[in-house]
Amino acid sequence: MRGEVVLLSRNVKVVGEDNDTWGGQITVSDIVDEEDVERNGEIIFDSVEIFNCSQRNTQKAAIRFERAKKGQSLIKDSAVSGTRGWAFNSI
Repeated sequence: MRGEVVLLSRNVKVVGEDNDTWGGQITVSDIVDEEDVERNGEIIFDSVEIFNCSQRNTQKAAIRFERAKKGQSLIKDSAVSGTRGWAFNSI
């Protein structure tokens, strides 16, 4: 799935579900699709707040990088709060 938000005049807030063990997660990954085309995942966050995300007692962080190439993502002036587990994880 892909989501894109451009040229906002205010901050973005991502809010996970209010559940005692699971809030939500943002996953970035590289894949090879069924036509053998490499698809590179990246995330560019500027002034984004992530609240009530991640999963307790696991490595499923609020923002998780799975086999994503280093150096293609940017997170700045952003915050992760209210997490039930890890804020960031790279596998």
